[in-house]
Amino acid sequence: GLGDPRRIAPFQDKIRASYPEPQMEEGPLHPPAPPSPNPPLPARITYRFMDPDHRWRASLSHDFLALETKAYTSRSDFLGRFQALLKALEGVTKTESIHRIGIRYIDRIREKDFSRIQEILAPSMITGVEALFQEMAQHFLHDMMVTLPGTRKSGLRARWGFLPPNMTVDPNALEPLPEKTWILDTDAFSTAKAPMKAEKILKVTTGLAEKAYAFFRFAVTDRFLELYGGKP
Repeated sequence: GLGDPRRIAPFQDKIRASYPEPQMEEGPLHPPAPPSPNPPLPARITYRFMDPDHRWRASLSHDFLALETKAYTSRSDFLGRFQALLKALEGVTKTESIHRIGIRYIDRIREKDFSRIQEILAPSMITGVEALFQEMAQHFLHDMMVTLPGTRKSGLRARWGFLPPNMTVDPNALEPLPEKTWILDTDAFSTAKAPMKAEKILKVTTGLAEKAYAFFRFAVTDRFLELYGGKP
């Protein structure tokens, strides 16, 4: 697997300059099941590597490599960092192929900006019912899955809508806030088998990022970009 303990140290050495703070987390491979006579499942060990400012986190386990950030500035910056991780892993792993590549973006509008929501979101993202009950709605979430053009093994899942205080769509990816929020959670992915080659994985990831961004631009207006520091 990718997270073979014998190869963690060489991988860490290759990324230490950018991610000098390692951690190890242990958890079940699957969610806890009701009591049964079956033996307990083995634990999943995930190795986390933080940058000095705790704004970027690389994670490696037996079946995945991930890069996360709360300081996203551009696609080129993110993919450049991801490429460095892929090359470091490629140099130490014996894994020959991978079965899923994905890139996920989560955007959030806080309650203080709700008065502008009709201005910053495309009309198709706020339905008539949603607009009518915006003030009263505590939970109004859309969930869509589509197949991306070109192959039946790639897709895009998008979830968007209002969340009540202290609620999140994924506690591992988005911390809940003590206020009402509107979120757009976009995950573009491919489940086609691919070789464990950094350049090939990066090419697929770049294409998926472009598809995710295309949906994002469908969902928001130029005013959204201006308000949150982007460029129309």
